[in-house]
Amino acid sequence: MGDSLEAAIVSFTTGLLFVTLISLSRRQNRVAFGDIFKAVKAKQMKPWTLGAGVLGASFVAMQTHVVPIAGVALFTVASLLDKLVSHSGLIA
Repeated sequence: MGDSLEAAIVSFTTGLLFVTLISLSRRQNRVAFGDIFKAVKAKQMKPWTLGAGVLGASFVAMQTHVVPIAGVALFTVASLLDKLVSHSGLIA
């Protein structure tokens, strides 16, 4: 392909397509997906957890742009340092 972004888009799109098809083909999965929103409405699941999933996906998307520029090692170190600093209480 020649471009890491293009390869990532093809890879993620193909994976998303297969996971979606497999999930939709099973009734149990369709019911469970609907239960997520019912749980949020019934206050059994906090709405921010859905946002956390979106942030996780955006982290992966951002990674596909940053890694070709900064490199895997630097990105990994920066990610781990972020977790270390934010969970250690140094930044409130």
